[in-house]
Amino acid sequence: MVKIKLSRIKLRPIIGVYELERQLRQEIYLDIEIQISRKVNTDEIETTLDYVPLVEEIQLLESGFSPKLIESFAEAVADICLRFDLVESVTVELSKSATLKNGTPSVVINKIKNT
Repeated sequence: MVKIKLSRIKLRPIIGVYELERQLRQEIYLDIEIQISRKVNTDEIETTLDYVPLVEEIQLLESGFSPKLIESFAEAVADICLRFDLVESVTVELSKSATLKNGTPSVVINKIKNT
């Protein structure tokens, strides 16, 4: 098993419950930990997860998905990750900036691929 970590992916979707939140794009940060199964121990990209297309697909959520809850956004990111062949499980932490005066709301979603 191999874990791949993608840290501080910054997106600016429309997200939030309140009307004021939904008027402007808000900064969110994603930290993603992906567990993969590598079948061959080589130095070739075909034997591991190519995270560039994964991140590109996640970035599409920025303009095409505007949920009310950060939980829904994190779940959508986890679902994207699980669609990639070698991915067995994923943990997504989503932090939403500039919401609270004394803190940052975040959520952690764990998902395992059903085989």
